[in-house]
Amino acid sequence: MKSVLVLLLFFCGLPVAAQTSVLRGRVVDPAGLGIQGAVVRALSTTQQAVTNPHGDFQLTLPTGSFQLHVARVGYDPVQAVVAVPSTDTITFRLRISPVPLASLVVSGQRESAFLQTVTPETVRKIPPLGEADVFRAVAVLPFATQPNDLKGRIHFAGGASDETGVYLDGHPMQDPFHLMGLLGAINLAAIDHADVRMHHLPAWRDGALSGVIELETASSSTTPRYEAAIGLLSSSLTTARTVGPVDLLASGRITYLDRIARLFPDSTGLMSAIPLYGFTDAVLRAGWTKREWSTQLLVYTTRDYFRERELIDEPGYRPLTWGETLVGARVSRRTGASSLDFHASLDRATSELDERPTGREIVLDTRRDRVSAGAKYSLRIASSQLAGGAELDRFDHTYVWNARGRTDEIFTPRTPAAYSGAGKLDLFSIWGDANFDLSNNVRLSTGLRSTTSSGHWWVAPRAAVTYTAGAVRVTSAINRRLQFEAQLEEPPEGSIAPPVFLLESPRKVDVAALSFEWLDDLQVDRLPLFRIEAFVKRYSDRTYMADSAAFPSFERIRGSATGASASVRGSIFGGWLQGTYRYQRVREELDQRSIPTSWDAPHAVTAMFAVPVGDAWTLTAVYQAHSGRATTPVVARIFAPQEDAIGRGLTDRYLIGNRNSIRVPAYHRVDLGARRTWNRKNSRWSLSAQIINVLYRQNAIDYDWQQYYARLGLGRSDAGTSRSGLPIVPTVSLGIQW
Repeated sequence: MKSVLVLLLFFCGLPVAAQTSVLRGRVVDPAGLGIQGAVVRALSTTQQAVTNPHGDFQLTLPTGSFQLHVARVGYDPVQAVVAVPSTDTITFRLRISPVPLASLVVSGQRESAFLQTVTPETVRKIPPLGEADVFRAVAVLPFATQPNDLKGRIHFAGGASDETGVYLDGHPMQDPFHLMGLLGAINLAAIDHADVRMHHLPAWRDGALSGVIELETASSSTTPRYEAAIGLLSSSLTTARTVGPVDLLASGRITYLDRIARLFPDSTGLMSAIPLYGFTDAVLRAGWTKREWSTQLLVYTTRDYFRERELIDEPGYRPLTWGETLVGARVSRRTGASSLDFHASLDRATSELDERPTGREIVLDTRRDRVSAGAKYSLRIASSQLAGGAELDRFDHTYVWNARGRTDEIFTPRTPAAYSGAGKLDLFSIWGDANFDLSNNVRLSTGLRSTTSSGHWWVAPRAAVTYTAGAVRVTSAINRRLQFEAQLEEPPEGSIAPPVFLLESPRKVDVAALSFEWLDDLQVDRLPLFRIEAFVKRYSDRTYMADSAAFPSFERIRGSATGASASVRGSIFGGWLQGTYRYQRVREELDQRSIPTSWDAPHAVTAMFAVPVGDAWTLTAVYQAHSGRATTPVVARIFAPQEDAIGRGLTDRYLIGNRNSIRVPAYHRVDLGARRTWNRKNSRWSLSAQIINVLYRQNAIDYDWQQYYARLGLGRSDAGTSRSGLPIVPTVSLGIQW
């Protein structure tokens, strides 16, 4: 009898688990297209779902009323009360809301505060430098910098430009830039979003000392079926659609500025001032899902060229060309709480030049191949997630060049006139990640990555802790990172990427960071109103190009980077306003002296606002200012006999002063933009007009001492010591989505 009573009490005490129903719904955009990746949560429960490529979701809930919260990056979240059971399919329509660049984006489980996301809608609202470019937009983040207007390669948290890694759908890229590093080499319409990680990298993402930009391509559920854009610099066409079981993305872009410059007569000399640069890029991605399996194939290619006007008609002339081609594949299987992912890719970056048919002994032929493959297994247990995997990377580089008198233009000033060499490197890494809640307020992320090369093992641990209490969130992280590649030195403006050489022992850096945020409400997927960040980096063996007869020859030196920033965000006239102040120092130790790097700029201020005007127009303004970067002066000009004709003449030489001992003037820039959008006959049109560098300040790029002394020798009174930066640059573009 007692046993029967116990069983009766047990069954009576159970929740009504059997009385559950499946709630089905769909999340769509303003045009009615399904939104993939939206997170649907039943508040006051642990139940949540993520929408599929068609925007569909389903939740298993007990009988009753529940408040559902729906959120997706780039859209305003919505909440609604629904009754369960329900025979109807619930539809949520999300309104597009660009994400401020200095903001945090969190979806699903609580991510680190050090993950930031940039969406195409946000990028389009920032006045572009010729083209709407995700890399130029990323540079507005507090600890992302570009030294001047003509250098698009990004420095993360005080690191060199080759310490920033770029990934496309998880596949590593090598040189995704156009126009001598000025713009990114992937069409914005082909991108769904870009995740930026600087202060903390999970164990499954390594290979870059200062941070990574993870580009994710668009899908048919988040992108219009067709999108075309026409601008002053280029035109592009993108399609994202479902063809049978295949989700297809195809995007291409081409410039024509150089072709226009050659068509018109040049009576005023204006057309001859336009450099004959050109570029093309294309992305093709196909993916399909069958039950728990999904497969994706990706092809990305880009090509740039620069033609010299006086050699265009020479037979056999091969102009300077460079580009990159990536072919990648991914296969995933997801069942319940576990997932298994395989990926493989081949990436080739090349540069070529041959002027020998014209009588000049100038030739360039470089190739960098990278094969990458890996596997990842992850398992979710309650609120915890465990992951582990392995990766294999093979690098194969070859270099041949003979460019006397041109290496400083093509690469960097310290590159030798002629070189021939090759290098290979195999890396094998194993890693593990664990993310779990220590309490309702504290979440811990920890990981370890171990890499072997030539029989040696290197270990890189990392950990991050997030504490959330109401509207306050505090995150701290500590990382060790490794990188097995190094460029010669920072490339100047107007040069292609310098050769990247492989290292037998990696460069290492230790990073510690702290973030304090005040959120705008208690929902963890909202954006911070106020944020303070600080970081410290210590380089134990930063590479430095040695003054040695052997090439390439790297010294290992110590370095450091420290920084702190404060960011605020708010609403203004129905739009958004944000501002950031950053203090950052970057130094390296040479000859027992601590000196600033060439990209060291202590103070920086960024202010942006976007305000809607009427139902169609949006006005945007961006102000940027930072300290002038450090540079090395010329302290004297002397005349010495020519080496090949002693006594027949003199040539001038320059005595270089202390490394990076002076600075160019401070940098200030104001950009204005206006964008109008409207719908017409099942299509969405957008007209953008921008004015870059409204103040027309003479922002110095660098000191050009040769030009200075040349003008002095001619008796010119305008022998200024600096080259000015951008003039006022107006741009106009027209886009259509249908």
